[in-house]
Amino acid sequence: MEEDPRIDECYRLAQAKHIVMVPFFISDGLHSYEDIPMLLGETEKTVRERMRCGQPTWRNPTEKNGKLVWYTASIGSEPHIAEVILERVGEMAIL
Repeated sequence: MEEDPRIDECYRLAQAKHIVMVPFFISDGLHSYEDIPMLLGETEKTVRERMRCGQPTWRNPTEKNGKLVWYTASIGSEPHIAEVILERVGEMAIL
């Protein structure tokens, strides 16, 4: 989130009209529920209201800056990610 390219630069950098944002975190939390939707252009008021109502803080797709943006759950929430990690650890043990 704090490295280049910055999240809010996606609109300028992406040449495609459709953008899929996947947070590279081990789980969802403050950054994925609040910070990233706001960096993508949702207002703090909208994000907080949706959270208060138990709604997703980002609606797919959302049009921002002439792009359609889909925002997914963090990559760590993928059910098979633990298997992938264990497989990679096993590969390193062989070396």
